[in-house]
Amino acid sequence: MARFFWESNINPFTITAYSTHFSFKKVSMFLLESLLVLTVVFWISAGIAECVMTTKAELSLGPAVRVGFGFFISLVYFAAACLFLSIQQAWFFGLILLMLYAYGNRYAFLKGDKRFFQHFIGTYIYTFLIFLLGSLIFFLPLIIANNYGPFTEGGGDISIYADSAKYLQSHHLTVLGMKSNYLSQLFNNIKEVISPKSFAERWPLFDSQLVNPPAAEYANYRVIMHRVMNYFDDTPYQIYSFLTGTTNYPVYFGIQSFIYVSILAGIWYFFRIFNKKTAILAVLVMGNSYGILSVFYNMYSMQAICLAISALFLSALPRIRITSWAGFRVFGCSIIYTWLSYPHFLSVILPLLMASFFLHQKDFETQVIQKKYSLFMQISTVFFLALCIFVVIFGSEFSIRFIKLLISGIFDQHAHLYLNDSVPIKSFQWFSFIFGLLSQQHFEPFVKVSPSVIHIIHWGVLTGMVCFLLGFLIMMKVFLNKGLSFQYKNFYFFIYLSVVFVVLIQLYVGRSSLYFQAKSAQNVLICFYTALLLPMGVGVLTLKDSLQIRYLLNLFFIVLTLFIASLGSARFIYIYKLALGYDRGSILESSYFFEAKKVKQNDPQALVLFEPRKSADLYISIQPFFGMKMLQTRSLSLQYESFDKDKYVDHPVFPSDFIAFHDIAHIWTLSTECQGEVSLFHGPGCTWKAEKLFLQQKPKLLLFADDYERHFGQKQLLLPNNKKSMTVSYLRNGSAMVFVPPNILSKIEVVMQPIDKDSYSQMVREITERIKKNEFGKNIKMVRSESSLILTYQLPKDTNPTLKMIARYSGEYWLSVKMNNSELS
Repeated sequence: MARFFWESNINPFTITAYSTHFSFKKVSMFLLESLLVLTVVFWISAGIAECVMTTKAELSLGPAVRVGFGFFISLVYFAAACLFLSIQQAWFFGLILLMLYAYGNRYAFLKGDKRFFQHFIGTYIYTFLIFLLGSLIFFLPLIIANNYGPFTEGGGDISIYADSAKYLQSHHLTVLGMKSNYLSQLFNNIKEVISPKSFAERWPLFDSQLVNPPAAEYANYRVIMHRVMNYFDDTPYQIYSFLTGTTNYPVYFGIQSFIYVSILAGIWYFFRIFNKKTAILAVLVMGNSYGILSVFYNMYSMQAICLAISALFLSALPRIRITSWAGFRVFGCSIIYTWLSYPHFLSVILPLLMASFFLHQKDFETQVIQKKYSLFMQISTVFFLALCIFVVIFGSEFSIRFIKLLISGIFDQHAHLYLNDSVPIKSFQWFSFIFGLLSQQHFEPFVKVSPSVIHIIHWGVLTGMVCFLLGFLIMMKVFLNKGLSFQYKNFYFFIYLSVVFVVLIQLYVGRSSLYFQAKSAQNVLICFYTALLLPMGVGVLTLKDSLQIRYLLNLFFIVLTLFIASLGSARFIYIYKLALGYDRGSILESSYFFEAKKVKQNDPQALVLFEPRKSADLYISIQPFFGMKMLQTRSLSLQYESFDKDKYVDHPVFPSDFIAFHDIAHIWTLSTECQGEVSLFHGPGCTWKAEKLFLQQKPKLLLFADDYERHFGQKQLLLPNNKKSMTVSYLRNGSAMVFVPPNILSKIEVVMQPIDKDSYSQMVREITERIKKNEFGKNIKMVRSESSLILTYQLPKDTNPTLKMIARYSGEYWLSVKMNNSELS
């Protein structure tokens, strides 16, 4: 069978939305499962913090900060262990390691309180409730839409993080794709980590049924087996894969909400040192920044994790000395995971650590340990350090490669060809990135920006600039006035200089393309907001000693309130647009998962033809069909992979190329049915519906393309003796098939017209060549008109259903299909 492939980006013609009429009965298990995941992550991370972070310095950290660092300590362990163990085995040995450490350190983490669990719950329960509340803010698009399911603003990296973690967990694999069902395989897995086999040596081990479409999980299988992606990107979602059901989307979004709240918690505890009012304003700035939130909604998981690390670092810097064991647990583990997963972010967080040298912390390392138990703690510590060293040595390949590619991309003058031309520096769009109002995906060509949003951006940028200038004046007056003195004065001044330096360097380095501009601005948003807000905290400490600072601070509060209002307005608009399914955003309704379950139960051999509404649907729709056959009909590029001369070769293919004769009895279509019209406050209710093609009583038109829009509209095609308009569909690099039920004598008339009339001769040549190759079968007649082609098929009655290829063209074209003089849908 000839193999072809297709690619596509956004479906520009489809806008989907959802009803916003709320009903508690509609709250699906998705939100509840996501909150359950957050709950488990929180309490496990809290338990790790209580067992491990027992010095006086670490105990001085806020509960939410301790929970955050407990999570990152576990990340480093699992990142190392899963190089040669399955996630199930990693949990088994991890629990043993933690119990050894806890037993050896028990008098320290009990803190003299025999009623440990009562103390433990009492310490963290209030913080846990704050995390739950914060997670509801994270899930606000679902609550507004009253539509509960996985969602994205358009980014598709969830298909790497969540889907790969799901596959690894389900098949008991290491991150290198090695089987790890038994301990006897441990030696071979460690050997593979230290001295990996070449691709040519591994190719015979590939499962030929999984490496190519129509296997639903083929893309993730390739990612894992080819080892082309960072091994550690999906580590957070592997850890809690034991909470996985049919899909692990709740695991992904539950952990994402945990990370988001951790950012707010880190900022709260950093600014709480000054006073509660300062901390509240700081959290309002961070919480209303759609620049930060869009990192999560566009599935940039590693960037989101590193933003959380930078926020938690700020809160720990005044309390933890980096040259200590506490510093290793708090800073060292986070730095290791950053290096493994998002290495260039070290240029953001490492300068912050230098500020700790301006502190004078004494006796923070006092730890109550009974000597007779310390041996267990030492044994577990040695094992943990060995794992850290192991993963840094043998897990840094991708980090080194990524840094090289990043440097070449930054200084490559032609980078904009792939990452879009940079926007002018000092433009309002550029400043909107810096101030965290919006990011690149919120501007043209990705979306159409309304005049009201432009006004909000202008107002936000102007008020943000005034805030920054007022803050700079406050800092200069405080630190140049030797009469104003307070604890940690030099430390805060160095923090201010550090974050300003980091912001300036990152923005300068990332100026070469639009992508780098936007990502660099998002990378330093925590630093930038710290530079913006730190003068407010410092000013509060010196308020009583300087009348000038008092006046500047009052003016700062007024302008900051206006800036927060601008941030909140932009955030509300884009959250609402995501909730209603505007632009590229999508929420996958719960009906999709019910229909997937129905298909699985009724036909285990099903081949599902999935018609996404827009490209965003592709990224959050695959897992329910793991283990089955599934083809996306549009908005996705397919590649058929083969092996040739020690390397794999990709061949472009169409979804229709994978449909064989024996599949007809098992083909299902999965698409949406929407009712109502889009308005400002509600959209049509959309429901997914799966139908078995074999059981259809009416003919059906099936489309496959890089991009298509069924029933695009009425258009007058130039045909002989026909001036009437006809219903046309739009296709780009696509094909069409017709399903004909049994016992129907049919005449099919296909009209094809290139959108670019200059491409007509190319269409004629290509279709003629396909007819010669018998791609459309026999009994076909082609007639040429002024700018259109008419293909006519005569199909005799058949006692079996028929699936007929009727059109295929590599360019953009209009398509109209009639069967027995009736337009076909």
